[in-house]
Amino acid sequence: MGQQGNLSRTPAEVQRHDSVPKPANVEGMREDASAVISPGQDFPAFMDFMESIGLAPEWDFFDFDPQSALSFEEPQVPAFEALGNLSTTLQQTTPGSARSRSSAPTIAELSSVADRAGSEQALTPIQWRLNQNQWQTLAQRCREAVPDLTLPSRPAMSRYLQSYVSKFHKHYPLIHLPTFCPVASPLWLTLIMAAVGAQCIFEAKNSYRLYQAARSLTMEQRRLDSERGMIEQAHRIGMVPTLILLMVFSAWDTDISLLGEALDLQSVVSGDIRRLLSDGLIVSENSSGWERWIQEETHRRVMLISYGYLMVQSTAYDLPPVVLSAEIQDLILPCGSAEWEARAELEWKQAVQHSMSSPVRTGDVLRQLLSGGGIDDGLRFSAVGSFVVLQALIQRIFFARQLHDTSGVALPRGELDVIQ
Repeated sequence: MGQQGNLSRTPAEVQRHDSVPKPANVEGMREDASAVISPGQDFPAFMDFMESIGLAPEWDFFDFDPQSALSFEEPQVPAFEALGNLSTTLQQTTPGSARSRSSAPTIAELSSVADRAGSEQALTPIQWRLNQNQWQTLAQRCREAVPDLTLPSRPAMSRYLQSYVSKFHKHYPLIHLPTFCPVASPLWLTLIMAAVGAQCIFEAKNSYRLYQAARSLTMEQRRLDSERGMIEQAHRIGMVPTLILLMVFSAWDTDISLLGEALDLQSVVSGDIRRLLSDGLIVSENSSGWERWIQEETHRRVMLISYGYLMVQSTAYDLPPVVLSAEIQDLILPCGSAEWEARAELEWKQAVQHSMSSPVRTGDVLRQLLSGGGIDDGLRFSAVGSFVVLQALIQRIFFARQLHDTSGVALPRGELDVIQ
């Protein structure tokens, strides 16, 4: 057969084929498993090239060294003093480098935006990878709680959780990541975080399996909670992020049939928010300790970001709001990213000291905006706070439009001026 194959080719093709070098010792390479060449050997050169053209890739295709993988309990944190400020960082960029482009905003423009936004210079994101012990613990918990689920591999789960952090969390920072541990947290929360992360990188099969497992566990837990009657506030506040992520997954999935599940959860989440507010949710402005502050800030963020996402979903599908702005007006708007992402109490204290945002209640900001006089120059709040306020204004527009549409009367000029 080999001779017949050679006869069917031209002499030039035979010469090119014969000139290709053959592996020197293929059998030896198969016997020595440790001699397998890592596909990332040339990756540093590729990264250097990407840096040279002004791009900074944040993905991590390869699991280079399992022994050096970071665990969730021991993240590597840069010194707070080494972060510098935005102007200093930008000035270090040379005018002739590839990153300096004519279309980029000036340093003064960026500094002005940063000053107005408040303390939004977050720390370097944690590059999370599960170690083998953590993955085995999760796999064992899954076998006990969801026998039908085979947990994805350790690199896959690490990739999904990292995708959640880099692609979803920055838009809806519900969870305090510096103190979050996937092994110690409720299993349903870890699974739905991984499901949303897998969805963000289009790994549909695993994402759906993780979603189904998380939803099954969550609904079963809620049934047990209902049978017990009394539910602690901490347990209820911990369940809301899971419900929001279940809504996010089912609303964003390409399977349209899942949309009904997202809309069904609206009443569940709104009911939990009202119970938490009626129980006397913490709304104090100052906290003496880091751990106490994390608890209070987490409670506020869960309520406010959940309210914001429910409004986004109501706007997207033209549905009436399920939580009113008046119900969350006493809650203080979320802090800046530097405070929220501080990984130790000392860094948190330094972030608070350098913060340019001030504690302000949601209702106070709305009243200033709707009074027609604008916001005081000394009043600054974070980007997440701006998101909450924006959703409250959209709700105001929704009700104003509904009121005048049903009456057949156009919006009064005064109402239009306030909305504008």
